[in-house]
Amino acid sequence: MAGYTRVDTINNIADGNVINAADLDGEFDGIQSAFNASTGHNHDGTSGEGAPILALGPTQDVTISASVLGVKTTNTVDLGTSSLKFKDFYLAGAASIGGTLGVTGATTLSAALTYGGVTLSNAVTGTGNMVLSASPTLTGTAGFANITASGTLGVTGVATLTAQPILSSLTASQAVFTDASKGLVSNAITGTGNVVMSTSPTLVTPALGTPSSGVVTNLTGTASININGTVGATTASTGAFTTLSATGVTTVQAGTAAAPAITTSGDTNTGIFFPAADTIAFSEGGVEAARFDSAGNLGIGTVSPAQTLHVKTSTAATPITLGVLSNSTTLPALSFNGAYASSTMAGTYSLTGSLYTTVPSGAAHYFAVADSIKATLDSSGNLGLGVTPYAWYSGSSAKVIQNNNGSFYADSANSISLASNWGFTAAGAQQYISNGFATRYIQSSGQHIWNTAASGTAGNAISFTQAMTLDSSGNLLVGTTSANPQVGIGLKLTYDSAAPYFSTVGSSTSSSNYSYLLYSTGASAFRFYVSYSGVISATSTTISGISDQRLKENIRDLDDGLEKVMALQPRKFDWKEGKGADIKNARGFIAQEFETVFPDMIEEWLDPAPEGEEPYKAVNANLIPTLVKAIQEQQALITSLTARITALEGN
Repeated sequence: MAGYTRVDTINNIADGNVINAADLDGEFDGIQSAFNASTGHNHDGTSGEGAPILALGPTQDVTISASVLGVKTTNTVDLGTSSLKFKDFYLAGAASIGGTLGVTGATTLSAALTYGGVTLSNAVTGTGNMVLSASPTLTGTAGFANITASGTLGVTGVATLTAQPILSSLTASQAVFTDASKGLVSNAITGTGNVVMSTSPTLVTPALGTPSSGVVTNLTGTASININGTVGATTASTGAFTTLSATGVTTVQAGTAAAPAITTSGDTNTGIFFPAADTIAFSEGGVEAARFDSAGNLGIGTVSPAQTLHVKTSTAATPITLGVLSNSTTLPALSFNGAYASSTMAGTYSLTGSLYTTVPSGAAHYFAVADSIKATLDSSGNLGLGVTPYAWYSGSSAKVIQNNNGSFYADSANSISLASNWGFTAAGAQQYISNGFATRYIQSSGQHIWNTAASGTAGNAISFTQAMTLDSSGNLLVGTTSANPQVGIGLKLTYDSAAPYFSTVGSSTSSSNYSYLLYSTGASAFRFYVSYSGVISATSTTISGISDQRLKENIRDLDDGLEKVMALQPRKFDWKEGKGADIKNARGFIAQEFETVFPDMIEEWLDPAPEGEEPYKAVNANLIPTLVKAIQEQQALITSLTARITALEGN
């Protein structure tokens, strides 16, 4: 049996054996597993699964076969109850019902339904059609969107028709009457007599012919009315309707500009006329004023509009105004003119293919979003973004773009400024726009200049300090405007095509002031610095110089040694005030004395000497090789003397 495997594999449960409770418990668990809902015994008729279940119920009244779900006895088993109902019922084939079919909800039939000898073909629920091929009797109230009856449709009650009925026995476009049997028939109305209607009917597509005379009290309709006589008058040669209401087409003559087809009494040369196919024109005083052409273009002042809206004036000096500002009856919201007419004109105009927007002299342009001004172009040509432009100096064709307190200022072809909180008044004064600091960056004559100013008060004069300059030669100068390495206190990066250099100019001579400092954040200490007394301080005094043999030639032994070292004169001395290291009891050499021993180690100092004197001298004390040579010579002498002493002591 599927799902069941004997648990007692060692055969404890057998005749003559001792059966433990655990053996029985395990075997019952195995049997229970075999009947598990998803993995157990399923009675599908296959081997080990048991025969199929062919009957259900207390007395097996419900039968099951390969193709039929049936009952053992006819008319004994119900499908559901009045209180417990099945949800949905689906049939792919025919349904044969021997009793009463009660439907409490909507029923949709996709095929024919036959009952009592009557077939309802393609009956549907909703707003569709119901076609009855037999002759059923419908009692009660029935509502139909459309009824097509091939025979007699008898209605004993009231029939309410919400749409126009179509009767195939009638002739189109003829009057409808009742005959002797009260049936509806159609006939054409002809003759020369009068048709008198006691009420006010609506005639739908009638054919009244062309009577020579007649009286109509009320006449409405959608048909054409041809009347050859007088309309609405008893003696006058022409007539008029007091009120004319037409739901169909009303045809009038084409008319002209002088005599428009649609006009009014007392002003007959003003109205609407139709000068060409698909064209509507309007005339005033007998002259065409505007027209819509066949392309849908509106022309005002022209009979040949070239665009969707084409407006043309009689003279170039006559502006075209579209609307006026709400707070004035004299300022146009949009004006056009063939030329720039005067300094008092405001609006937009076209000239030689370009579009111009202008305001009167002294006025400003305003650009707004949702009635909030976002930009202002003042009468001097300065643009304020979100602000009214400052009263900027306007000389030399200067122009400004300003946003809050920041500005871009151009006062000539070669000078522009980018500034914060800086204003340049019409009187030529530099002022703070608001309280606070001020800065200004300038490009002028090939230079880049950075200015700073201390915090000040709005409206007060600004005193700028030229903090940094990149001059036209490419020199970067901080705190000074001079690139001279001897003049102007500051930092200088000086450009030279062959030998650019960095220099620091300061007034201090103190060893406690420094011109260059190297600080290591990793070591949290200064690694190197140079004081204004000329002292170089470093955490290491080692200077590495390149000395690779591959870069040298003519290598030979040094002939300078102990003799020249002995000729040197180490000294102690005091520097003159403000000169050299500016200290007392300094140790070193005198350049002139050093020169007598090592003339090749003397160099010229950069500071200029007094006029008429030779340049100041500096010592390039590259003595390490000479000192090494001297030590070697001295050591050789020591070795020789030691040997002699040893020999003497041995004797």
